[in-house]
This record gives sequence, structure tokens and C-alpha cells, in this order.
Amino acid sequence: MIDLARRCTTLDIPVGKPPELLGPIGLARLLFQIRPFLSIWRKYSKLSIQTFAAGSRDPFLREAVRLLGDGTAWPMPDRPLASVAMQLAWEHTGNAGAPVGGSQPLIQAIVRRYEGLGGKISYSSRVAKILVEGGRAIGVRLDDGTERRADAVLSAADGRTTLYDWLDGRYLPPAVKKAYETWPVYPPILQVFLGVRRDLSAEPFGVDYPLPKPLVVAGEERTRFGVRHSCFDKTMAPAGKSVVQVWYPTNYATFEALASDRARYEAEKKEITEKTIAELDRRFPGLAANVEVVDVATPLTYRRFTGNWQGSADGWCMTTANASSRLPLRLPGLSGFYMAGQWTQPFTGTPGAALSARNAMQLLCHSDRRPFVAEAAVVVGAGSRGGGSRGKGAT
Repeated sequence: MIDLARRCTTLDIPVGKPPELLGPIGLARLLFQIRPFLSIWRKYSKLSIQTFAAGSRDPFLREAVRLLGDGTAWPMPDRPLASVAMQLAWEHTGNAGAPVGGSQPLIQAIVRRYEGLGGKISYSSRVAKILVEGGRAIGVRLDDGTERRADAVLSAADGRTTLYDWLDGRYLPPAVKKAYETWPVYPPILQVFLGVRRDLSAEPFGVDYPLPKPLVVAGEERTRFGVRHSCFDKTMAPAGKSVVQVWYPTNYATFEALASDRARYEAEKKEITEKTIAELDRRFPGLAANVEVVDVATPLTYRRFTGNWQGSADGWCMTTANASSRLPLRLPGLSGFYMAGQWTQPFTGTPGAALSARNAMQLLCHSDRRPFVAEAAVVVGAGSRGGGSRGKGAT
């Protein structure tokens, strides 16, 4: 695995144009540029981290490697070994990381750029339908009945909502239909955030460890516990204090059932918080007495902020079957419409989602064959993990 990661450190994937615009010469040039990596990807994108880990004779090493695909941070049991090697390589070369200040400064930088170019954002504007006339997307209808007409529509919102609700499932090529029927979705995450009066910077950024006895959280028995802190980013907490984050991969149905009774929903969150703090106090003695702030995000929180199906935090899981797949950014039979965001390929994260939007805009400009007027488009979207606009479908 280390050897594979070293070999991946030289990989620099060109992102100049989307594959649809490369042409034969451009595609040949791209393949030549990434040729050292192709053999790695062909072989190790079909080998899951679980299968690879099982080959270790050391039980601790076997479990540690397995958790790179099936731990509290990466709940993707069939994650390919090639994906893990690329992640390690990019972290080593500084080509992966977290933005200082979290997602909000990144979001605001995009907002400033967009508005500086003349773009206008309507918050709390929930989309009900994408308007189509003569096989062309011509705008959107909001849930208050208001219509926004446009020369083009780009959706960076939840893929299932976009394709099956806003477009009534009418424009689904086989590859897209297969993905929504068979690809596993990254499981919803229950997150407990704590602001503590304690400096944890000397502790490892993240720890995933077996529990001395199982812990029942949201109706599921947990045998492992994952905890992270944000002391690597000094903007997250005042000096001498820390933000602690605990993840529990969970299921949407549990919290959807609780939502009908607000008192039960809040009681469940309180119980989860108490159990989490108790376990953290066992791991970090004295921490419980220093908790100053508590915030709990359930799958319903994700759904409310992002509109993502089942509150999924990262779209599709990457598997050995779909690792090389990429869903089309345009739909057959529907001109003037483009897709972007985390539902366009497996496990995109912020970089992949941003690249899909760049590619979609290039396709839009290429299709129109004329300078693009920003005011003539409607972009539908919502935040991904870590932030976004309140209510799905901000335009």
C-alpha cells in the first residue's frame, strides 16, 4: 500500500477540459500524461481495501487497514485500494487538506466571485420543478408558484430530487438509471460536536478505537468509537479550547420515525450526547466537566440544510464496481440543462464537485457557441458536508 501511494505522488491529473471536449488528439494526450497511473488504477481499483487487509498476518495491522474503508470516518466497505493510495499520496504532497476556517470561508469566496461577475443569489427559494418546453430547460418554478425563466439551468442540488422530482424521471440514460438503482449511497452521519475548555492539540487529530463494551446509539450497537478534534485550525476555537467531533454512521429511517414526535427526537439527541460525553470522559479523563457547547446534527439536519437524499453527506459510495464511472453532466433529449455536484460521480468530495461544475460550465459555453450571459442562467444548489443554504434548492 505504501509503495502504491509513493507511485501515486507523481500523478497530476489534467483538469483543463471535460472529456466530452477533448477530441481524439486531446484524449490521446491525456492518456499519455497519466499512463504511469493507468496500470495502478486498472489493477487496484478492482481490489477492495477489505480484501487487501485480509491478507495481513498481523491482526492489528489487518484491522487498521480495513478501517480505511469501513471505519467511522470512511463507511465504504467496498472502497478500492487505489482510492486509498491516491488519498495517502495527495495528503503527502499537500494536494489534499482542509480549508482554514472550515467550509464557510470557501463558500463565501465563491459567493463573492459569483456576485462580482453579476450573479444574483436568492436564498430560501425552494424549487418545485424545472420548466421544460420543446425539449429544452427554460427555467424553474418555485414552491410559491414563482417562475424564473432562463437560457440554461444548472443543478448542483440533490441528484435524485433533480432527476426524479423536478424532471419527473423523464430524461434518464441507462447509466444514470443504473446508478440510482444499484449504487450504494454514502450512509447518513450522526455528528456530535462539543466545544470543550481543554487544549487537545497534543492528541492525535483522529482516533478510531474499539470500545471495551458495546455502545447503543440511535438503536444500533456500536463496537468502535471515532473521535476527531480541530486543533489543527486555530480559527475553530479560542486559545486553550478545542472543538471535538464524533461521527456515527447511521440510517435515515430511525430519525425520520422520530421526527413525528419532537419531544422524542430531542430526547434521543440528548441521550446520544450524554453517552458520547461519557465515553469521551473515559478516553480523556476530566473532559466531561469542561464541555461548554454542544451541537448535534442528525441525518434530518443534513436533509434540511442540503436537500440530499436520506441526508447523505457524500453522495455515492465508491466501490470496486463503480470506481471508474462518471455520470453525464447533460441529459439526452434535454438541451439547456446541466448537472454538477457530488452526485455526478462516486465519492467526489468538494474537489470533485467543484471540477464537475467547471466542466459543466465549459460544456454550456461550448454548446451555446457564444459568450455566456450569467444573468440568463438559473443555478440550483445547496451545501454539501459542512455548510450550505437553509432549505434545499436555493437558486
